[in-house]
Amino acid sequence: MIAYPGVAGGVAWVYSPLVTLQGSVPLVEPPPTPTPRTTPTIDPTLAAQFIVEIPPTRLPTFTPPGPIIIPTFPSETPEEGSNRIPMGLVISGLG
Repeated sequence: MIAYPGVAGGVAWVYSPLVTLQGSVPLVEPPPTPTPRTTPTIDPTLAAQFIVEIPPTRLPTFTPPGPIIIPTFPSETPEEGSNRIPMGLVISGLG
């Protein structure tokens, strides 16, 4: 509680974490918090403008997938008499 001539009663309150005290200070009981004259309420006509009704929708249906077709490839057999260079040898030779 501090002396403040700019307000009615000449007394004001200061938020305690903003104050550093030195010495001894008398302990003062704070006054009760004043009750506001009117209680804030929500205007029902204004609030009704923001109520949005979401229309119900149908849930998605499950469609089973078609049959899985796994392709088959003929096996590669090396031809007899072909003098091919292995590709790994060509790559490592270029590196």
